[in-house]
Amino acid sequence: MSMQLLRVAYLSDSDIPSKRANTVHVVKMCSALQGMGADVTLFCNQKDTFNEEEIFNSYCVKNKFGFQAIQAKRKGKLQIPEYAVKKARLVRKGNYDCCYGRSLLALFFLRKDFPFIYESHIKPNRWLYKMLERKVLKSKKLKKLVVISNNLKTEYLKLFPFLKPSDILVLHDGADKAEADSYTAGKVPAALLTAHEKGVTIGYIGHLYPGKCMEVLIPLAKECHERTFFVVGGTEEWIAYWQAKCREEGISNIVFCGFVENSCVNACYHHIDIVLLPFSKEIFYNKDKKDDIGKWISPLKLFEAMSNGKAIISSDLPSIREVIEDEVDGFLVGPDDLTAWKETIDRLVADDSLRNGIGDHAKSKFEQEYTWDKRAERILEAFRGY
Repeated sequence: MSMQLLRVAYLSDSDIPSKRANTVHVVKMCSALQGMGADVTLFCNQKDTFNEEEIFNSYCVKNKFGFQAIQAKRKGKLQIPEYAVKKARLVRKGNYDCCYGRSLLALFFLRKDFPFIYESHIKPNRWLYKMLERKVLKSKKLKKLVVISNNLKTEYLKLFPFLKPSDILVLHDGADKAEADSYTAGKVPAALLTAHEKGVTIGYIGHLYPGKCMEVLIPLAKECHERTFFVVGGTEEWIAYWQAKCREEGISNIVFCGFVENSCVNACYHHIDIVLLPFSKEIFYNKDKKDDIGKWISPLKLFEAMSNGKAIISSDLPSIREVIEDEVDGFLVGPDDLTAWKETIDRLVADDSLRNGIGDHAKSKFEQEYTWDKRAERILEAFRGY
């Protein structure tokens, strides 16, 4: 493709607005692509009241893009094909140069019409998804398959032997650069604010799905009974679930701060000195525990913490090791090694220079490699055939 302005139809299955992390990824990528010189329209699902300006504000969007919010009349699983068909029809009516897709079914319908890039964050585990992906990935219009870790790339090469390594582009998740004015944006939970004024704070920011945090944090809190751990994020349902578990275990040193808008996230990081990413080996999106993403997870919260220059202690998972070098820009600890978690926390609490040095290294690496803009640049290069 030439250097002319690209009109990109970004296809997503996300409900926007939503508390799910995938909506942050989608909105931030649309903003970054727009900022890098594309003309982007996001095709997303609409279930709640929709107001573009409120969405731009709540997600701290720097570069405004177009929206096509789709409503479905059907209920349950029947909504999925209805959303996809409506998106495909609207894209065909528009004057778009290419499609970028996290909506597999919509891309399936459009796979012969436009040059496209398909992005996947998980391997297909059901026969229908495998069939759809095979059709999509065999399309002559496919420019690249984007995945979020080298492990996931390896899985795709095994699943679809017709793919060449050069067909797959590995792009980890990202974050915005943390600007000083974002540290005062929004409301920081009162308990976290008070604790930060008194000493070194330890916390986790993110969702509370199975394997994301609490299975490691609960026994760790029991082991480190003299420490207080702050948990920011999660839906009301999941917070209530884990609070009940804490009561059962007699744990009172985990403070649940509740969900905060994306616009408040950097302000919360500013008040946390040590960021924990206590993932289990198996991580799931929901209670059903059907799709384990632990082998190739690329969590937004990792890059947000790096952007804010924080000392990070993370579970030592293969995809995290692709980003973090142990004891250089973070610490990697076995999910079940409570002794190592405690020792690393104690070490960082006691040593300000170590804590700050690790955070500075993380921030430097982030700004060189993992901003949303860097990610968008690579995607536009793939569209243009560089």
